[in-house]
Amino acid sequence: MQDNITLYDYNHCPYCVRVHMLFKRKNITPKIITLAYDDAKTPTEIYGKKTLPFIIKSDNSILGESLDIINYLDNIDNNSILSDKNLTEEINSALRELRPNANKLYKPRMMQTDIADFSTQGAKDYYENKFSK
Repeated sequence: MQDNITLYDYNHCPYCVRVHMLFKRKNITPKIITLAYDDAKTPTEIYGKKTLPFIIKSDNSILGESLDIINYLDNIDNNSILSDKNLTEEINSALRELRPNANKLYKPRMMQTDIADFSTQGAKDYYENKFSK
């Protein structure tokens, strides 16, 4: 099994969470690098834009977009558990339905958590300014 994978993520990101879920389900242990939310430099230098999650695979190629990462991980061992069941659309549909209410519940509380995403005042300010509009 390929365990030489590096995952760049945020703890508060639902797209990152679903990638974590498949890593766990496939029993793959990536190196995890959690970025501060206002760190635009790191993902832009590595991936070309401030978007997480993305992974660096064992061959040093980079793969972003959570569904693409999930598809890659699901087929990494030729033992797919999701792809042939069309669960990715079910997951997306559920997220679309839940997101409006979930956002109202978790966004005001998010920065009160003790997670690396919001370890700096700049990250907190970036988050507040992004979602207060």
